[in-house]
Amino acid sequence: MNTISLNEKEKLFCRYYADLLNPKEAALRAGYSPKMAEKAAYKLLTRSEISAEIEEHLHSTRQGRLLEQAVTGLLRLAFGNTNDAALLALTHSELDQDAIEALDLYSIAELKKQRDGGFEVKFADRLKAIEALVSIARQLQPQEDTAGFLEALMGCAEEEKKDGAL
Repeated sequence: MNTISLNEKEKLFCRYYADLLNPKEAALRAGYSPKMAEKAAYKLLTRSEISAEIEEHLHSTRQGRLLEQAVTGLLRLAFGNTNDAALLALTHSELDQDAIEALDLYSIAELKKQRDGGFEVKFADRLKAIEALVSIARQLQPQEDTAGFLEALMGCAEEEKKDGAL
């Protein structure tokens, strides 16, 4: 790859941008500050070596990337942490814009502000995400190889039920 003149943060930006096609999100994930992420992203995108690196990532990872991203997203929904959503709901009036932008709110399906000033948070359905993962696993692997994966997923689902998350 054409990465000779890029530092580690720039390389990460290129990879994340190729995956997400979202400049600000790519910059945030690469480690740029929430305050400067958008400005940094658009400045990076004007550089020819950045564009070349992104194009190489897009070309080399296009096939199979969608499935990988779907599985990654489903894993985040199924087993991801919801602490940032709780933090937002409990301390929203104390958080500034930068703090809110730094929160991981991926698992939130719906967010409503109530008349009394509180928030109603609805999360993505973890059980549906697990079911989708199981379905993908069945399609990708022979039946006998899938048993261990399915067993692990079902064990995680049972633990989540016990903890009251599902």
